[in-house]
Amino acid sequence: MSVTDMWDTARKGFKFAERGDKIEGQIVAVEVKQLATFENPDTLETWSNGDPKLTPIITVQTELQDADEDDGMRSLYLRSGLYTAFQAALKDAYQTKPSDEDLKGATIKVQFYKTAPASNPRFNDRKVYRALITPKASVAEAAWDEEPPPHEPRAEDADEDEVPF
Repeated sequence: MSVTDMWDTARKGFKFAERGDKIEGQIVAVEVKQLATFENPDTLETWSNGDPKLTPIITVQTELQDADEDDGMRSLYLRSGLYTAFQAALKDAYQTKPSDEDLKGATIKVQFYKTAPASNPRFNDRKVYRALITPKASVAEAAWDEEPPPHEPRAEDADEDEVPF
């Protein structure tokens, strides 16, 4: 990936700093990227067998705007507890596994809900998230929601002079 590609695709991430922080918006992109090491962002992480460590990233169009040139797009890196909440929301929202295209246009809400004790007392408490996904309306649902056409009288309801035959 070139610097130009990174510049074009880089989005501002959303940080869940405080309990209660939440983000809401429409999913506009779904992608998977290889993680960079914490110590050196230029080095990509791999598993012990050499396979790349990947993380799903969703881009959400929000109402947030930190500056005039801010387009409101935020990236959510689905790692750890955030991944768990997203996966649960997917299962609640869809009866079968959705494609990336199914997710684009869906609405998502994610909240840093609470903390839970870390398994190791030397670590910080872990963040627990909750998420809700509302699938976009299907073509059939959209057609169902359209207004019915105006009522047209049946031929037997018309006056005898108005019957066309």
